[in-house]
Amino acid sequence: MSGINKNRIATPEFWRFVFIMAIALLHFEEDLYHRVHVIAEGGYLGVEFFFILSGFVLAMQYKASSGNYNPKANILRRIKSIYPDYIIGIILMIILWTCTEASGVLDVVKHIYHNRLQFFFVWPFLKYGGLEMRSLWFITYWMALYCAISLIIRYLNRGGRIATTVLSVLTFAYYAAHHGCLYSDPDVSLFVEPRLLRSTATMFIGIGLYDIYEQVQRIQLSKLGYVLLSISEVLIICDCAYIMLFKSRGLADFIVVMCMCMIILFSFARKTWLSQLLDNNVSRFLGRLSMPIFVYHLIVIYGIQHYLSPYLHGRILLYSVFIVLMILFSWGMGELTRRYIKPGLEKFVASLYKHEWSMVAEI
Repeated sequence: MSGINKNRIATPEFWRFVFIMAIALLHFEEDLYHRVHVIAEGGYLGVEFFFILSGFVLAMQYKASSGNYNPKANILRRIKSIYPDYIIGIILMIILWTCTEASGVLDVVKHIYHNRLQFFFVWPFLKYGGLEMRSLWFITYWMALYCAISLIIRYLNRGGRIATTVLSVLTFAYYAAHHGCLYSDPDVSLFVEPRLLRSTATMFIGIGLYDIYEQVQRIQLSKLGYVLLSISEVLIICDCAYIMLFKSRGLADFIVVMCMCMIILFSFARKTWLSQLLDNNVSRFLGRLSMPIFVYHLIVIYGIQHYLSPYLHGRILLYSVFIVLMILFSWGMGELTRRYIKPGLEKFVASLYKHEWSMVAEI
């Protein structure tokens, strides 16, 4: 686990891994076994954790800048962090599709144009795609949101952030109750597309959460208070897990998001016994795996579907083998990308944006 940045707070890194695994397990069960019996439908809610955490960290970066906030540096940090894996994931998916389904060169060109380039440039105005496109939608979409909010956060004063956060909470609750999560109603206008509004609202909830975090940090608790806080943390985590396992969809989504907000507050406080227990390099290592797992687990699923599908029926024991395979493949590709692709990208971007790149540091 060499090369781990010890400045990264370990506890939220651990929860990043937990929620990315919830997403991966959901995809494994849906696409390989065509049913869900371990985490029910609630695994999709892992996506919300990343938007909340992104908004929280963005607000933290803004406050830590002490008036020298540079949105371009924040955007470049995200490019450095996720796009090398993203690009390699696209290339591997195209190669795998070419080896399994393409009927010729023209077919490959059409596939790249219709399922890759169009998807990359016009999302979120295209609807959610099939298995081979899932490796694209979240990262492209997340970057668009992150870039936009990075540019406007400096214009939100404290009162504006409070109003925006309240509006975001109400918006998320409304769409959770009436429109579900990932799947869009084709009759709904593009400007009120549920997935887009949900994620934007969730990211602003994360920004408002940092203001709450600053206030909570000022509270002095006794030893008994910290014990009660630790018990509350465990209960909230159990409540979040229960709802994701058994009560997905509708307002249950909203309750899970509120639980996730509390988990983030506890994670950054680092004062409860669970947060202290998770504050180690193992958690940091697992957190670093989260993005490669998100990008590459779908490639593993796609490969298993085409090459090992005869062995799937009635052999649930293989499920654990496939999960281990997915983690090992993702870890290997992530390490190769970090060592051989990211340094070249850093040099290239640094040559274009010398001042901004000098401000880029892992958080």
